[in-house]
Amino acid sequence: MVAALAPGTGPRPAQRHARPRGPEETGNRLRDPGGDSRMNPRSTDTQESEIRRSSLVTRRFLWGPRFWFIVTAVLALALDQLTKWLVLRYETLHVPHQLLGDALRVSLTMNPRGLFGLSYGPVWMHYVLPILVVIVVIVIGLRSSDRWFGIALGMILGGGVGNNLIDRVRFGSVVDFIDMGIGNTRWYTYNLADAFAVAGVIMILAHEFLGWGKNRPMAEGPKSTPVPPVSGQS
Repeated sequence: MVAALAPGTGPRPAQRHARPRGPEETGNRLRDPGGDSRMNPRSTDTQESEIRRSSLVTRRFLWGPRFWFIVTAVLALALDQLTKWLVLRYETLHVPHQLLGDALRVSLTMNPRGLFGLSYGPVWMHYVLPILVVIVVIVIGLRSSDRWFGIALGMILGGGVGNNLIDRVRFGSVVDFIDMGIGNTRWYTYNLADAFAVAGVIMILAHEFLGWGKNRPMAEGPKSTPVPPVSGQS
């Protein structure tokens, strides 16, 4: 006769080995392993603040005076060099080509002097002085807080670089081709770089003495739509 086994002394079913649970399985949801910020309102607020700050900085640059200063200078330089390339390619030196009769002609000339054929000292001065002017314009333009002023300085910079840093280095002279006048009364032959530089100076004078471009709030581009608060936040 088999003796009765005492309670609790018989064979026990195989026990499963317990696996340690991580914080994701123990109910700790304060930190979502997948990076879901819905469980962390502070993280959402920080991300939204960074997005707004980045968007504001971008708009201020794209619509600010520095941006227009750089864009204007690049466009002025590009137009100046493009027209000079076309004239050098298709025109003959000192052979006028009428556009609007004698009032406006294309007459290719190589000018070893300064603006509108004016001379302001030895030959080396025609290299050194414009370079100094270009440096000053760049410094002032990058520090400008006025869009009108920035555009004007950009026109001066584009013209100065086109004439005095590119033409003189490549040819030793400036490529002029715009010939205006009536009959034998002609204005100095010039180019688009000269026109941009003069227009920029006129804009600055009008800005300072006539108030053009002043007292106008600088647009910062289209305003962003406010981000609605996340549900569950106060």
